[in-house]
Amino acid sequence: SAIWVTPVNDRGDSNGYGNLGIHTIDPQLTGTADYEEGWQVFKKFVQQAHDRHIRVFLDVVTWGATGTTPLKDEHPDWFRMDENGSRTAHLNFCRTNGAALEIVAERAAMLAKKLYRSAPNYYFWLDDTQDKYCTCKGCSRLSMSDQQMLVMNAMVKKLRAAIPGAKLCFLAYHGTEKPPVQIKPVEGVFLEYAPMDRDFSAPASAVSQEAKD
Repeated sequence: SAIWVTPVNDRGDSNGYGNLGIHTIDPQLTGTADYEEGWQVFKKFVQQAHDRHIRVFLDVVTWGATGTTPLKDEHPDWFRMDENGSRTAHLNFCRTNGAALEIVAERAAMLAKKLYRSAPNYYFWLDDTQDKYCTCKGCSRLSMSDQQMLVMNAMVKKLRAAIPGAKLCFLAYHGTEKPPVQIKPVEGVFLEYAPMDRDFSAPASAVSQEAKD
């Protein structure tokens, strides 16, 4: 048995994956505004679940800034460039910005160390969207899959430095089903294939008419 827990971070004014930082935890869940105390409350919850032979899956997006984050004004270049050429705090970030990539990777390792009784395989994904990716000059040279692999490589390096033997999932999903071409996976990255668009009326083993032709 298992419990899937939606994001536990303090969302501030966001109603989705956006949050005030992965070091935070929602006071409404824990009953305390003190984040460190809150994580201890969550730790007890996980322990009680394990005592009952129940696994806990924590749904996390490691880049999930709120729309009002002060980082948008302090570091606009960290944020993705939309199709109109404007930097936006809505969904994902600029994957080829070295400083942004570094802080995302560091925060992923920080979160991993906070996860009590965690398995060594981590599933830290980017924002769940198909077409909201950075279109700046650097990022536009990379496919969506290459952009994601760039982030996964940075994160898994930090993860393995903090937790030896840690592994990180590359999710082939929502625009990343095609393999990356320019960016190769480093040690510790493994694949999870989860195509979003498929005919669910037919079994996965079925051969399409296009393949038959």
